[in-house]
Amino acid sequence: MRYFVNSLILFLFSIQVINAQNPKDFVSVFVKQLNIEKYAGGEFVFSADVKADTMTSKSSSHLWVRIDDRKDNTVFFNNMYKKPIQSNVWKNYSIKGKIDKKSKEILFGGISLNKGKYYFDNFDLKIKMKGGKWETITLPNARLEDTTYHNYWGTFNLPKDCKFEIHKEKDNNCLIIDASQLSIYGYNKKNGKFADVNGVKLYYETYGEGEPLLLIHGNSQSIKGYAAQIPVLAKNYKVIAVDTRGHGQSTEDGVPLSYNLFADDMIALIEHLNLKKVNVLGWSDGGNTGLIMAMKAPQKIDKLAVMGACLFNDETSIKPKINKQLKKLIKQLEKQTNEITFQKRMMYLLRDEPNINPNDLQKITCPTLIMAGENDYFFESHTRLIAEEITNGQLIIFKDGDHMEPSNNPERFNKTVMSFFLDEKNTNNKKVN
Repeated sequence: MRYFVNSLILFLFSIQVINAQNPKDFVSVFVKQLNIEKYAGGEFVFSADVKADTMTSKSSSHLWVRIDDRKDNTVFFNNMYKKPIQSNVWKNYSIKGKIDKKSKEILFGGISLNKGKYYFDNFDLKIKMKGGKWETITLPNARLEDTTYHNYWGTFNLPKDCKFEIHKEKDNNCLIIDASQLSIYGYNKKNGKFADVNGVKLYYETYGEGEPLLLIHGNSQSIKGYAAQIPVLAKNYKVIAVDTRGHGQSTEDGVPLSYNLFADDMIALIEHLNLKKVNVLGWSDGGNTGLIMAMKAPQKIDKLAVMGACLFNDETSIKPKINKQLKKLIKQLEKQTNEITFQKRMMYLLRDEPNINPNDLQKITCPTLIMAGENDYFFESHTRLIAEEITNGQLIIFKDGDHMEPSNNPERFNKTVMSFFLDEKNTNNKKVN
């Protein structure tokens, strides 16, 4: 359960970080979480030595700190976005601030943006109680002396071609995010195009040859969410990875958002590309969209695989912790501005949709693979319901997996997906180790 909660915290944090940056930026995060209730009303200083060997004008490093109160509301957040680190000379940077009297948890760590090599060393966290003395909090291996120990930090959004390890820098060790070999999916000029669809411009990239395979990402993600899948799938298929409206490089026109609208966009894109039939892989919101596509236009879908999808949002489908965190995030966004921003509308979408009648899944006629993690955001009984209501539905539950299976365990996920698309008869209802 603790792993599941940490995964949720990182997912919601990533939404904060990604929406604070340019949507084209690749963001990699490492993080540690500590309880600070006894320091309520005091102050903190988090610091580290940082340098960045940047490879693009948008590449940079950042430190970041977030403090949540006892109700999981964010009461402090700073990610140095206005002061990015782009110097290749070691320098000490710090973030300081007040600890609210209701504070409970502090989350802190580092961020890297885009291609480059990013170095961190000499981590230091000092905290004091109200009116008290400063106290240095012990951060294991803060000076990186132990070259085998860097899993003190949790990581998020770290692709397969990006290394997170302890590195020897002359006579000293340091922590490095090596993103120098990063494949930047999502703004590849050679492979990318725009399609005028339903009043918006949908951005998509194509890779490989063969039967068309459409990839649909999740809420607040983009094409780059499939960075670990695209090169594998492209060996056998013509992969069409698309940014849904308002995400990545795709535009949006301000109309109310719904999964029906996303499905209409995808069907229109298929027609725009003059494709008779496509295979579809949808993750999270993309899975919801894929299900609706297969109900609306069954003649256009050859095979469908979905990961972490749901039919509706209630106490029988989504675990209470998810909706609790979601409601708090929405509350925070609403405090920031009265404007109905795209980010707000995306969070409202998670809260209010989808609204799929289980009986309507019988309209899906294609072979369909329903996947979820054992520790996913949804109850396993709900995932099983989806598979059982589809005539050609098959079920896979990833043992010890969670909602981020495609990025956290890409080899297992890719093997499962490829097995289904290449020969769906070999995929049975089971749990995958």
